Order: sequence, then C-alpha cells, then structure tokens
Amino acid sequence: MSPENGAKELGDVSLAPPEYNCDPATDASLRVGKKKSKMKPAVSSILVLKLGGSLFDVPDLFRKIETLWGGENVPLWIVPGGGGFVEEIRRLDAVHNWPAQMAHQLALSAMSLTARMVVEGHSQFDLVHSPAECRIRPHRIKVIDIASWDEVRTLPASWDLTSDSIAAWIAFRFGSGRLLLAKSVGLPKPVPALQVATDLQLVDACFPDYAGRLQQVDWINLRDPFPEIQPWRSTSQDQDRPEISSIPATYRQKNPLTP
Repeated sequence: MSPENGAKELGDVSLAPPEYNCDPATDASLRVGKKKSKMKPAVSSILVLKLGGSLFDVPDLFRKIETLWGGENVPLWIVPGGGGFVEEIRRLDAVHNWPAQMAHQLALSAMSLTARMVVEGHSQFDLVHSPAECRIRPHRIKVIDIASWDEVRTLPASWDLTSDSIAAWIAFRFGSGRLLLAKSVGLPKPVPALQVATDLQLVDACFPDYAGRLQQVDWINLRDPFPEIQPWRSTSQDQDRPEISSIPATYRQKNPLTP
C-alpha cells in the first residue's frame, strides 16, 4: 500500500522499535490491581479526532474540521499525526538504528510540530500541553501537543504504535471513549474488524488493543470533497454490525500493494 493510504501514511506517527507490548493493560496508568481496567468515561461528550498527516495538504481541511465540529456540537480534541516529519525520522532511524527512546522522542516532537501547524492562524483552536488544559474553555477546539504530556511516557516505544493508537489511548484514558479517525481514504466495505484493518495497513499494529476498549470508533475521509462519518465500531452495535474477518478481494484489486 502506498504511504498515503495506511498506517504509514504521512501523518500516522510511529514510534521506535524494539521490545514492546501493545496490551494497554501493561500501561501502569491503566492498571487496576492485576485486572485490566474497564472503560469508565470521565466525560460523556468528548470527541477525539485523529488527524492524519496525509491530510495537511488538503486546501479546505480546517473548514471541514470546523464544519464537522459544528455538526457534532461536542468538545473536540485533535491529535495530529506527524506528517512527513516523522517519515524522515523513520527513514533515518532505519539508516542509523537509533536507540528506541531517542526515535520515540523525535517522533513525539514531530507530532508537536504538526500540532503547532494546525493551531497557527485558527482562532477557534487552542494548543494544549496537558490533559487538564483540555478541560479549560471546552467550547474551543483543543489541539494536543502530545510531547508535553507526561502521561505519554507510559506508552511503548515502537514503530508499531502510531498516532492512531495514541489517539485511541487518549480517548480511553482522558476522554469519553469516542474516537474518530480522519484519513485520506474511506473505510472499506463491508466493515473490517480491527485486526483486519491492521492487516490492510489502514491502522497500526497496536491499534486493535487500544481501540478495542473504546465505546465508539468511527472513520472519515477528509480528502473527499463531501466527507461523511463512517460508523466503524460501537460496543452497543458490534453484535448487530457485520464485520469481515479477511481482506476482501475487491479491496485487494483496488489496492494491489496491500499485503
């Protein structure tokens, strides 16, 4: 799959390699004794929007975001991907084999850079440096500077964990369990299971573990001239919504590079 389309698109920030565990239960901040913590929404109406970095060249991107926000009428927190900046970090890491934590911090810094780009020139956007700042003036759009969040240190340093999983983690731990992924492609039909979406490289390898705990996960193609939210996963609807357990042949035909 081309870099613009999947979890390795320009903007799905990936962190650095070696040993890691995608299971959110290994995150000390999410542990309750030895049991996995269950979703207990802190706020009933927060939408976390993962903004893929492949979208940064869409001319009317921010008009679309503001239109989306107005239609939702809920607090909106944006997690921008790292864009081309993180792709360069990934390339150089492959050359120099940096320590995992170094690549991790560089990738987070790339997300901070794109967050500043998103905020610049938009009067309705606030750059936020901590979870507490997200709660201030909730009528304004919050753009998360993830590198400044101390809590992000609990996440694994791996290229298998991208801004998709970071956004899911934020929605789980600090939001209300609702996540909207904004990408440059639509969600294939029939709706894929989370693991199949990983196999299609639409999301990162750790995403099923983090998103599987959320109450609602949806998708939107903001490169579409007339974008619409595509329902993906809801804890209240999963039993009624058909999911595919393998990659559809029609999708493979349209995306011949899909593994």
